[in-house]
This record gives sequence, C-alpha cells and structure tokens, in this order.
Amino acid sequence: MRRVGVLTIVAALAALPAAQAAAQGNAGFSVGDLVYAHSVVQGRTQDHGSPDSPFSQVSKEARGWIAAETKRQIDTPRTPDEVASSVDTALADDEMRLSKRYSIDPADITRAVTLLIMADAEDGASKLARQARKSGDPVVAQAAAEKAAHATANRKAAVKMQSEISMFLATL
Repeated sequence: MRRVGVLTIVAALAALPAAQAAAQGNAGFSVGDLVYAHSVVQGRTQDHGSPDSPFSQVSKEARGWIAAETKRQIDTPRTPDEVASSVDTALADDEMRLSKRYSIDPADITRAVTLLIMADAEDGASKLARQARKSGDPVVAQAAAEKAAHATANRKAAVKMQSEISMFLATL
C-alpha cells in the first residue's frame, strides 16, 4: 500500500513539467521564454557574446562602437528605430560577414544588437537613478528617474521589434 502511494507521488511529480509546458503553449514567445530572455539580457552589462556566440566574433571597432553607443544612449536616449539605423550603418561589414557565416538575416543581427544596447542603457540609467536618489537633490533625482523611465520604454519597444532569431541571438 505504501509503495502505491510513493509511486503515485513520483508519477505526479514527473508529469508536472509536462503540464507546465503544455500550459505555456507554443504560439510565438511564451511568457516563460520572454521572462528568461529578459533576465539574460538584463544580466549582461557590456558583455556582448559568450565564446560560442556570433557576437564574440565582432571586430574590436564594432565592440568599441557598441560600448560608446550604449553610453550615448544612457546620456541622451534615442528611439530604438534611430539606434537600429545607426547599428545597421556602423556594423555593416560585421553584419554581412556574420550573416553569411551563420546564415542569419542581417536585420536579425541589427535587432539583436539594438536590444542589447537598449538593455544595457536601461541598466546604466537605473544605476544612475539610484545614485541620484542617494544624493538627496530632488531635481537631479527627478531627471535621472525620467531618463530611467525613458530607457525602460525604449527597451520594451526594442523587445517588440525582435524576431525569434534576433531574440535568440540577444540571449547568447
């Protein structure tokens, strides 16, 4: 009798992940996928690419440009469309090389880099807002909070621009 109870519990625990996966569905991005992708992107700060990532093979000039663009985005936020246009222009050679090597649409690379810049800018703006709150000056704190809110809105807009492939690239 005791063995049957233990087997029932084990069977119920084994079926739990399958039930959760079925509940999420497979239409587009599931909420779990987006939450995971967001946490990965938020956890990155200026580290564009693990060793196996296509972004690890971007030129040093491109990496420097991405870091500089992130700083510019923190200081004077622009829309994701404007940043994507700049990314497309500045990284044109790297995009073409990587798109041929990995059979990726260059637009997906542009969207992924744009999302990474927006996510890092949001992280930087949030840090500056926290520092401004600690300073005690309400005018500076308000301005920093507005920049942080604008950076968050830009990141959300950049997420909406993503395709499945570009979202995957951004999480590498």
